[in-house]
Amino acid sequence: MEETEQETGVLKEELRKLKLEIAIPQLELKTYSGLGPAASKAMFNPWGVSIGG
Repeated sequence: MEETEQETGVLKEELRKLKLEIAIPQLELKTYSGLGPAASKAMFNPWGVSIGG
């Protein structure tokens, strides 16, 4: 019984991590044409639209 509870806890933690990765994907910090990381992030945005100021 205790082993099953431990395995369930591990699976719950893995599921939580996967949900976070899907909700908040990590973007690589690359530079584009000499721009800084913040400005370059808009150029490599996989969703195509970026509005900033």
